[in-house]
Amino acid sequence: MRSGVERIKRNNQNEKERGKYKDVPHHTLDVHPIPEKVLFVNETQLADPTELPPGSPSDNIRIYIPLDLNYDAILRRLNDIYRRYGELTESNEFSISSEVYNLISQIEIYDQVWFVREGNYGNKHSQKATELVKEVVKVLMENEGSGETFPYELADELSEEYGLRK
Repeated sequence: MRSGVERIKRNNQNEKERGKYKDVPHHTLDVHPIPEKVLFVNETQLADPTELPPGSPSDNIRIYIPLDLNYDAILRRLNDIYRRYGELTESNEFSISSEVYNLISQIEIYDQVWFVREGNYGNKHSQKATELVKEVVKVLMENEGSGETFPYELADELSEEYGLRK
């Protein structure tokens, strides 16, 4: 399975090639004990999807910026993508899809934390993330525009992964 960051990198190499969402691994999180307020995720690509060259530059300064992951914040970010780019077209499909896939990484982290907090050991995903993904799919399909493959493949993959198909 590939992370959302790897998926963005792959998209940068070839806009037409898309991975399957179900092939995405969980992020490496330390959720035991279950964090109450703050979770430290050392994945710099979540904030900066560009790749740092091998051997950090001598002037490199790493900062950590808080990122709130909750139902409203993730949906707000998704809607902001469409507000900034306008209707989905073939010319902006890559930019929109790259940003949306970055949000998918945030949803994966949200899901993993809530999965542990809810104790859903008989389920594949947390109830909170499933509700969020249901709304994300709805927003994606309301803004389907005229992209070649996006958002159709992603909506299908999310629906399958989170059991939204009945």
